[in-house]
Amino acid sequence: MKKLLIAILLAGPFAAALGQTLSPAATVTAGGYASTDDFSLSWAMGGAFATTITAGGNQLTQGILQPEIEINTFNPNPGMQSGDAVTIVFMPFSFIDNSVTFTAQLSDATGSFASAVNIGTVTGTATGIINATIPPSTPAGAHYHIRVVSNIPAYNGGPNSNDIAITVLYIWNGAISTNWNTAGNWSANAVPGASDNVKIPATGVTHEPLLSASAAAQDVTIEAGRTLSFDSTGALSITGMLTNFGAFDASKGAVAFTGTAPQDIIGALSVNNLTLNNAQGLSLNSGLVKVFGTYNPIAGTLSSDGNLVLASNAHGTAAVTNAGANTNYVTGNVTVQRYIPAHRAWRMLTAPLSNTGSIYSNWQNNGTADGLTGAEIFRPAGGNGFDAAGVAASIKSYNSATDTWNELANTNATNLGSSGASAANNPFAVFITGPYGAAGTIAHGSQATTLSATGLLQTGTQTFNYNVGTGQYILAGNPYASPIDFTGIGATGAATGGINNTLWVWDAARGGTTLGGYVQFSYDPSANGGLGGYDQDIDVSQTKQTTVIQSGQAFFVQAAANSQTITINESDKADVSHNTNQVFFAPTGNNTARQLRVSLSRSINGQMTGVDGILMKFGDTYKKALTDDGAKLFNYDENLSIRVNTSYLGIERMPLPEDKDSIYLDVYAMKAKASYQFTFNPQNIEAGKLQAWLYDTYQKTFTPVSLTQPTGISFATTEDKASNAEGRFVVVFDKQGALASVVTSVKAWQQGGDVQVQWQTATELGIQQYVVEKAADGQTFSQMGNSIKPRNTNKTETYQLADNSPAVGDNYYRIKLVDNNGVISYSNAVLVKLTNGKAGISLYPNPVLRGRQMQVLLNNLEAGKYTLVLYTADGKQVMQKATQLDGRAAITQTLSLPQALAAGSYRLVVMDEKGNEWKQQVVLE
Repeated sequence: MKKLLIAILLAGPFAAALGQTLSPAATVTAGGYASTDDFSLSWAMGGAFATTITAGGNQLTQGILQPEIEINTFNPNPGMQSGDAVTIVFMPFSFIDNSVTFTAQLSDATGSFASAVNIGTVTGTATGIINATIPPSTPAGAHYHIRVVSNIPAYNGGPNSNDIAITVLYIWNGAISTNWNTAGNWSANAVPGASDNVKIPATGVTHEPLLSASAAAQDVTIEAGRTLSFDSTGALSITGMLTNFGAFDASKGAVAFTGTAPQDIIGALSVNNLTLNNAQGLSLNSGLVKVFGTYNPIAGTLSSDGNLVLASNAHGTAAVTNAGANTNYVTGNVTVQRYIPAHRAWRMLTAPLSNTGSIYSNWQNNGTADGLTGAEIFRPAGGNGFDAAGVAASIKSYNSATDTWNELANTNATNLGSSGASAANNPFAVFITGPYGAAGTIAHGSQATTLSATGLLQTGTQTFNYNVGTGQYILAGNPYASPIDFTGIGATGAATGGINNTLWVWDAARGGTTLGGYVQFSYDPSANGGLGGYDQDIDVSQTKQTTVIQSGQAFFVQAAANSQTITINESDKADVSHNTNQVFFAPTGNNTARQLRVSLSRSINGQMTGVDGILMKFGDTYKKALTDDGAKLFNYDENLSIRVNTSYLGIERMPLPEDKDSIYLDVYAMKAKASYQFTFNPQNIEAGKLQAWLYDTYQKTFTPVSLTQPTGISFATTEDKASNAEGRFVVVFDKQGALASVVTSVKAWQQGGDVQVQWQTATELGIQQYVVEKAADGQTFSQMGNSIKPRNTNKTETYQLADNSPAVGDNYYRIKLVDNNGVISYSNAVLVKLTNGKAGISLYPNPVLRGRQMQVLLNNLEAGKYTLVLYTADGKQVMQKATQLDGRAAITQTLSLPQALAAGSYRLVVMDEKGNEWKQQVVLE
């Protein structure tokens, strides 16, 4: 406080310090003005004031300097984000009046307080703390400051000394759509960028976010109950931390970590392509990170902490790309998988890891059977990790010195990968029939499985050392979780005299074999006009194997001299386009593509007539992008197409569907009040663990679609426009459960004046009840009779229910299934036609696909022997069937048409013993 020039007592905040009295009193508050009825005082804060006071004829002139006023604001956190709560600590000097209000103010991004924003207040306190909030609309900037101001007196305190960097928090609300790149879906009404923090909140979300293009963010937080999904074109670059308490599904997309400071992943996620391009590294702190496509280690080290999984399934196997000079790109344990399809054959396998522990603890799941993973490894005596079965051990190692295969004695004590510093993975020949614990597959049959091994991923240059003689064979294992190309390894070996430039690979799926066979590739320097090339002994039509060796695959080479070394470098990794599961798959027996053809038919003049169709082709080389698909050119009448976003396809090529995949069928220009039928014709599809369903969004029903044999599904339209909406039908793929396989057949026939409905089941565990439903139009179904409780015996069962009041004409029947969780699904619908007594025949479906079944309905025919004969258009007989009728009013006969029949028009004739005939035209597609 400055020196007091004249000390008199002024009642107010400074009175006690002056020690004088004056009457009448002058009351001073913490402002610059004070008055009574007799006089007034005014001054500037911190300056001098002087006044003359007259009382009782006496006059007093005084002067005084006021005490200094100051507000010091301490430095808050230098890094904040919009919407953050912040505690502001300040120190007020000389403010002791309880009526004073202190307000915290935020500058603009340049540090100017010309347009300061009030962010918090406090009144009547000497604690010097204000709880404030950074406004959510605050723009990003690096030079913000905060100050505290008062109202009595009106005083602006000095700002904090350091710059404050504020980043924008983008909160997803999904108010418009699922599209990440739509500005209106974010709280800031803008799409976040690489320096912006993102939060998918637990509440206040209309649509879940979907990434279908490139995007960027700094910190990404997904709260519990929320899901961030990617399609095949979705890619997200993260420069900060990823925190996932919900679901992060990028199994079809790409995620890149591109920060400049250490980055972290907290929580689990699935990603197709994962890229690390940060010299400061990335840490997986909790939750499994599953990579299904590629891990691209451009720069930095990924600290796995045991949470990285390089996954493998029926559609592909994860691979680590060529890291170049970045050889220390993973630390900590990594789990590497290898999918093995259902096929009884020997495989030559390895795991690209060191420090793995035993075969038993890895490929045999450490003794845990889950029906899906691991390998059933056996020998007659059993013990030491083996099951007791078979006539020989189902796992062997190769001895170069004796050129023999030796049965392992103990899978508990034999390691997949040793503790060696380089090329520590061991190769084995394994006869795989099914998952660990699937003892029923040992003697016969097979089941798909996935092998897993955990250890240290082998990175950088890998060297195999062998104490062998010239000409002896060496069984080596691919040291990388990546395909490698022998064309570089072999040429290098030949040039240095290490190994001969010849490769032998065992192909479990080689055509013409039952347990697999070798494929040889030998280098010819004179091939290709002297440029050199590899000759292959087996025709390409018999094998998918090339000079590229897949992750988890072992191979044979031959020593060119004694005590050889095989060196494999990161640069020997093959391009990811060579990463394929095909060499592990069983032969199909023919070269027909895996496909699902869908035909649409409409009832025209009482006959189902094909009006349009589409084709879905499945293969490991196909992508979900639209690059290799065929667009739909629309017809004048009904059009069936596949809708992908805003594109309409007649042919779609894609990988085999996975759990939760959907294919949207678009039917354009359907007629009102018409009867239709979808026919699904699958070819060479490995159904695996998936079941297909046709979901009718109008009827809210799921009808199973077989992936092994043709399926016909009838439906109808009404005058309701919603019944012929373009997007009415969706093909949905889901895991097989009780509902997927419980009903194996449905039959219905007329018996006297009733219709008997009969269905058969294969396994019905988990079923609560069956309900028979009936419809006259094949569309509007209602319950018929009482529901039936299943026997739940887990074996084949037959049930039957009578319709005591069928209608003349069409009667459709289907079985409604309700499981113990209340989930509802439906069987196929079957048709019974009731006539008014006139004898005749009718066919269903018609047209019919070659090689499938056709139902022949025999109406009001007398009891006796009948012959059904199918003729070509020119009168040539192509098939014949005899049957005995019992005199029922209507009975259905099933005709299985020969696969060899050509498409075209045929004539079906039904003859009785008296020579009477009934004829019907048949169309084969």
